[in-house]
Amino acid sequence: MIFLTECVNGFYGDGCKEKCGYCVDLSHCHKETGLCMSGCQPGYKGYNCLQRTHAYMYTYKSDIP
Repeated sequence: MIFLTECVNGFYGDGCKEKCGYCVDLSHCHKETGLCMSGCQPGYKGYNCLQRTHAYMYTYKSDIP
C-alpha cells in the first residue's frame, strides 16, 4: 500500500479515513496501521486501543445511579 500524504493526528490508513483509537497521545497513532505506539488511555486496551477494559466497564456501571 502506498501513502501519498501523511495523515493528520487522529487518523490513519489509506486516504486517512480511519480514526485512531484511544491512544495516550494521538500523535503516536501509526499513520499506516493505527497502532497506538505510546499505549492506550486508561480504560482501553488492544492493538488500536478500541477495547474497553473490565475495570473501566465496572467503574462506569457503578457510577450510574
